Amino acid sequence: MTTNTATHDRTMRKAQPFTQSTGPMSGALYRFHGFNVFDSNGERVGIVDWIWTNATTGEGDHIGLQLQWLRGRARAVPAAGVLVDRELEMVRLPVTKRQISRALRFRIDRALSRADRAAIADYFTPSISEAGSSFPAPLAA
Repeated sequence: MTTNTATHDRTMRKAQPFTQSTGPMSGALYRFHGFNVFDSNGERVGIVDWIWTNATTGEGDHIGLQLQWLRGRARAVPAAGVLVDRELEMVRLPVTKRQISRALRFRIDRALSRADRAAIADYFTPSISEAGSSFPAPLAA
């Protein structure tokens, strides 16, 4: 009997524990580009396509998700409460696939304005936990 390897890998990856790094994410933001993204139920929703940073702190505070292969605009989700498994290149968000699919989309080549950030916060409140305020720090090189 043969099994579908892709389905098996996906199921195995969903079962793996996620770890959250401490400290803010700064520098080397590209390291998370292309990581698979899962919702709060463990369902795959897309990939990390962009990370918007806070202009004051330089920390990644919003993740741009690509749900389809079309490029240029991404669904913006706050990075608060994000869990990252660097070994498996996976990110788990504290929101559902449905919430993500209806999230606001922004161009990935432009910074988020204050109004954009407020609109994102309004959409996701109170869904995002107060567990953290920024994307986790990358592993040391």
